[in-house]
Amino acid sequence: MKRKNHIESEIVKTLKCFDEPGLKPSPFFAARVTAGIQEKTRPEAPVLSFRRWQPAVLVLAVVVNLVTATLYWTHRQRESAYRRQSLTRLFSEYGIQESVDPLDDIIISS
Repeated sequence: MKRKNHIESEIVKTLKCFDEPGLKPSPFFAARVTAGIQEKTRPEAPVLSFRRWQPAVLVLAVVVNLVTATLYWTHRQRESAYRRQSLTRLFSEYGIQESVDPLDDIIISS
């Protein structure tokens, strides 16, 4: 209620000022205008600033990490022909009898 009365009194004061030949300056108005000008002219962070782009870089890194992890897990092969051939040659060269556990991909020599 107090605020409503204050607003009404300001309106009445403003309307009375139009009837007078000269307007009286208000120091509070000048302070508000000065503060508004200073706020508008305050330098912003540069466009290339890392602080400005930090959230976007973080999200991009997470997305790239998820995509590469997904591609790795979907396209990896437990046993490739080249690996099998290399192991066979290695075992035959050193005379090792091989037994391979396909689940763990661990070579157990006997």
